[in-house]
Amino acid sequence: MAGHYFDKDANTRLRDILFKLFLIFISIRMAWGFLWQPNQRDTARNAREATRSAQTNLTIHYGEQISEIIYQYELERLSPETDENPERLANFATGHHLEFLQKLKNLSIEEGINFRLSSSPERVKHIRVLDFELSIFKAIACLDMSYQRFSLDGIQLSQSTIPRCGIYVFFYENDYWKLAAYFETTDPSNIYRDWQFVEDWEKEIIGELPNDPSMLQERTP
Repeated sequence: MAGHYFDKDANTRLRDILFKLFLIFISIRMAWGFLWQPNQRDTARNAREATRSAQTNLTIHYGEQISEIIYQYELERLSPETDENPERLANFATGHHLEFLQKLKNLSIEEGINFRLSSSPERVKHIRVLDFELSIFKAIACLDMSYQRFSLDGIQLSQSTIPRCGIYVFFYENDYWKLAAYFETTDPSNIYRDWQFVEDWEKEIIGELPNDPSMLQERTP
């Protein structure tokens, strides 16, 4: 009997020791978590700041040049000259995006649309260069687009001005900068929702969106 009670007390002490060790382990894990999480946040913050700084420098060096390229693209895309000669689309668009513009043009012909749409963009108001290399660049740009609707006889039917922002990716091909992909970011609240519906080929060209939404909304250095 004495041996039985001794075994029971020993088991109790063992459970007490294991429980205390468990509490110590939990305390260490919690303390490590508090120490590690700020470091993780600091690392993420430093990475964002480094990315923002690099983009600011790119914008300072290339922003004016890229703004002009984007302006010319928007000017030519719906110009009367391009409307009359759709082959000109190949001068400022490439790949799947060129095919997309050509399909829009063909659709308007097939549907017998009895008006012509023209655009007159204002100068780029905001620009943020996200990446720049010799044969490719990616930038966020904002500009006011003035759209005019004309009858086939050339009579203006309506006009409206709409602010437009987006991510532009251009490739340099045959002495021309040509748009390869575009993703609209005019409404920041819908950016990540709309991204789900983007074609795979566009996502591949544009790359991942920044985890920090302010990088998409903050378009000036």
